[in-house]
Amino acid sequence: MGNIPAAYYGIPAVPLPSSLEAARASGCVVAASITLVIEWRAFAPSCRWLADLHPTDVVGDSYWIYDFRRPQP
Repeated sequence: MGNIPAAYYGIPAVPLPSSLEAARASGCVVAASITLVIEWRAFAPSCRWLADLHPTDVVGDSYWIYDFRRPQP
């Protein structure tokens, strides 16, 4: 959320994988705004596939973390 690119804060970021399969193949970690995944899913169809998953971790009340570096159940 927000308009400032992650690189501004020194955080390397790449676009969200297009599917669960692509995320597993890349072995990435995804930090996704809960608002974007749940409440705005109609406006962010690229995030819909995340809504069906259980996050690996939660950061505060704002972000879900999905770690695809290890096998998922």
